[in-house]
Amino acid sequence: MARKPRIEYEGAFYHVITRGNQRQRVFKNRDDYERYLKILGNYKIQYDYVLYAYVLMSNHVHLLIETREKPLSKGERTPGSDLQIDLGAETTVPGLEA
Repeated sequence: MARKPRIEYEGAFYHVITRGNQRQRVFKNRDDYERYLKILGNYKIQYDYVLYAYVLMSNHVHLLIETREKPLSKGERTPGSDLQIDLGAETTVPGLEA
């Protein structure tokens, strides 16, 4: 059964979870975590959302986001997919689900 469409409106809060495929590691070292935070900062500016909290774990990420004018679904990619693209040339990342 397909997931119901996300209800989106300005000022909505979302708990966003991104996991590695089959719960595999997505961060291998401190540099990976720092890269992800930089990418996340760029998304925060680009999509104008408020990031209240985040937790980066070796195999997944939790974000608490409040949207502004741009709905969450309007992002072309997720920070996780950008991390995968960024790390792709250096190492194999098991892939990310958003």
